[in-house]
Amino acid sequence: MWRRIRHLALCGAILLAVLLAGLVIADSSADWHGVIPQVVTYGLAVGVLAVAAPLLAYGVVHADRVGWAIERLRGFIVLMQTDTADAMPQPLPGDFPKEVQALLDAVDSLIDGRLAQQSIPARQLETVLSALPDAIVVINHAGLVSLINAAAKTLLGTDVAKPGTSVYDALDAAGVERALAVAEGQSAPAHTEVETVDGRSLPVRVAAVDGGRGAVLTFDPPDGEAARTLDHDLQLLEMPPPVAAVTEETPLDALPIVVFDLETTGLDVAADTIVSVGGVRLQGSTIYRAVTIDCLVHPGRPIPPRSTAIHGITNDMVEGAPDFSQVWPDFRALSEGTVLVGHNVGFDIAHLRNAAQAAGIDWSPPPYLCTYLLAAALDLGLPSLQLDSVAESLGVHVRGRHTALGDALVTAEVFARLLPRLADSGIATLGEAVALSRRRKDILREQEKSGWWTGQSR
Repeated sequence: MWRRIRHLALCGAILLAVLLAGLVIADSSADWHGVIPQVVTYGLAVGVLAVAAPLLAYGVVHADRVGWAIERLRGFIVLMQTDTADAMPQPLPGDFPKEVQALLDAVDSLIDGRLAQQSIPARQLETVLSALPDAIVVINHAGLVSLINAAAKTLLGTDVAKPGTSVYDALDAAGVERALAVAEGQSAPAHTEVETVDGRSLPVRVAAVDGGRGAVLTFDPPDGEAARTLDHDLQLLEMPPPVAAVTEETPLDALPIVVFDLETTGLDVAADTIVSVGGVRLQGSTIYRAVTIDCLVHPGRPIPPRSTAIHGITNDMVEGAPDFSQVWPDFRALSEGTVLVGHNVGFDIAHLRNAAQAAGIDWSPPPYLCTYLLAAALDLGLPSLQLDSVAESLGVHVRGRHTALGDALVTAEVFARLLPRLADSGIATLGEAVALSRRRKDILREQEKSGWWTGQSR
């Protein structure tokens, strides 16, 4: 109602202003001495314009605010194109005018409905598999459990009763690998026996998953009645494609990427050292959570309490941990040929470079992208560029913060959500993304002063 009143008042004010302006013009060319005194004419003109000007200003400001809000809402919808998106990012309170907020709520409800429909087949499959009496375990190529039902938990024990644990904690690795080799060499599943680590011999049916991703192990039902439950993370079956040569023209959605993070003894790049390394492979917007590195590193110096208070790593925890030179081969194997990505990645690359030099390792930083700089250059209207704030603004669930692998996984999801925004801004290749991130010269100058790696003068 008030919106209609404002619009009517605005139109009326504009109309009166036009009429009175006409009267004033006419007054300059005709004799109005007995009709309307000039003082009344000018008084009315000034009064109407005094009313019309604020209304006109309000209309312009309101239109700008609505336009800005609709553009931000469009950005939110673009974000939902990534395959990691499972919820519409929520704006800060008061971000949107109520007209646009109503549109946001409608789009959010539509997305929730579509996601709920998409989950129906998965829930039905879960119901079927959890009800089967046979013990079923799905493993990836490295032996990590990606699916296990209640019967298998009963048979193998709770130590392998969740995704991400190794089936070789319960079964002899050589026996499983022999059975898998047989299954991969024929079209039918292989029937054999495998030994458990506690000395039992179990008949098993082994079926290879297409593409060498892993295997399905089916055992006879265990004694007793198992509850109908099923745990799974089938993403563990997915493996990244082979690393291909990277150039400036490589499309962003084809980049082989390692998203990584370091925990250190402090923030002084010149004096502090690494205490933990975490990283995960990414290709396009697909995060390969089965391909990670997560290890403590002996820093060669005490960890200050103020740093322990942030990342939780104590001196006792790194006692006996490998030094950087021992960790390096695993990180190099994961990252060789890839593009490094991190949040404020210049800090981490500087530490890697310093640690490599100290260990006598010949290493130069490869191509890299920084989610902090990309978010800053895209000007997403975020309240802060810190990882927590960027992640939450993009609808990423923040968990495991201030652990190296936890931060790497959050950053990987942030980067995946930035990809459609980059594409929407015309940024399609590695070279274009690097050029975009380097627009924030102010941030780069500050990082350079702090000794971070910026690639500008080294």
